[in-house]
Amino acid sequence: MKASVKYGLLGALAAFFIDILLFVFGWNEIDRVVLYTVFFNILLLLLAIFFGLRKESATVENPPGSFGLNFRIGMQANLVFTVSLALFTLVYYKYVDSDYLQKKIDKRVEQAEAYDISKHDFKDSAVEPMTQEEFVANEKAFAERIYTPFFHSTMKMVGLTVMGVVYCLFFAFLRSRNRI
Repeated sequence: MKASVKYGLLGALAAFFIDILLFVFGWNEIDRVVLYTVFFNILLLLLAIFFGLRKESATVENPPGSFGLNFRIGMQANLVFTVSLALFTLVYYKYVDSDYLQKKIDKRVEQAEAYDISKHDFKDSAVEPMTQEEFVANEKAFAERIYTPFFHSTMKMVGLTVMGVVYCLFFAFLRSRNRI
């Protein structure tokens, strides 16, 4: 197995383990812990790309200045990590912790019900004036669109892929200059 694929899978397995651990202990409901989990996933992506690139580029014939080869190796680790994590997120929110997203929808609806729309100034707004019931219905419809397992896994995949491309560009540049 290529080192870039191996490190991508190891990073994804570490992210799976942390998510399952948080679910078992019930800490996945705490917003701050969720934020730290996002940062931890970004760190794991960074480490998977770095070590995958470093280990594999040392084993293949890598002439100095081969930016394209270094970028390809880093992207392999990036895509294995990202696709694995996106698939895990889809399965996790669909089958393991299926109540989490419904709780997010309910929380958003409660916040919409607590907000007094009659005090909102619609003069300089592009939004048409609406009643409280219309506002709550709009917020519920919006929440039901964004709090789905498919949406979360897609956004995680897109976000991690974009960050991974930036990391790959950076590390490939440094590796092609023999700095790392």
